[in-house]
Amino acid sequence: MIPIVSIVGKSNSGKTTLIAKVIPILVKKGYRIATIKHCAHGFEMDKEGKDTWKHKKAGAKAIVAVSDKRLALITDIKDRYKLEEIRERFIDDVDLIIAEGYKTERYQKIEVLRNGNSKKLLCSKDDNLIAVVSDRKIRLKGVLLMDLNKPKDVAGFIEQRFLKNKKRLSRKEKAYLFVNGRKLIIKPFVQEWFAKSIKAMVSTLRGGEKAKRIDISIED
Repeated sequence: MIPIVSIVGKSNSGKTTLIAKVIPILVKKGYRIATIKHCAHGFEMDKEGKDTWKHKKAGAKAIVAVSDKRLALITDIKDRYKLEEIRERFIDDVDLIIAEGYKTERYQKIEVLRNGNSKKLLCSKDDNLIAVVSDRKIRLKGVLLMDLNKPKDVAGFIEQRFLKNKKRLSRKEKAYLFVNGRKLIIKPFVQEWFAKSIKAMVSTLRGGEKAKRIDISIED
């Protein structure tokens, strides 16, 4: 499973700047990094007048923009996705996910505390806080303090904590289950059971003897 670390802190604390400095250090070492940014006030990717904007304005629920090297999905959602749901549904073939924000979720967190921006921490050890990155000396108990001006130290800590000596596992799933458009998280052994059971049933049908991929849709 791809590990997740959240970089948290108050608005304008320097979270994005820190992430932008840490990523190239890890990438240079050969790691594949994905990021998830929580936008508390919403966001717009489409520019008014562009074709994708026109598609959305016309009423399309989801728009996929594809070029030879990039793909972007813009879709409406009813409820906020949890980090693990985003990971399971949209992210694959990376070694680490760095999330910006998500201070209330259970994943391990590194908090950015910048002088003049905030005096108090948002998180504690009970919130899975593992380190604080700051430009001032503060007293911490049981939590590592790192210098905000030394992103190499932060990258090194992340590497040791989440990446070093960990095998890169293939995350190809054997079975997917969507209910009302939302992908449910299925444990590997359950995926295996689903895949074997359905393939066995399909193999008894004419034309299903050598099925490589099976899609099932059930509507009530």
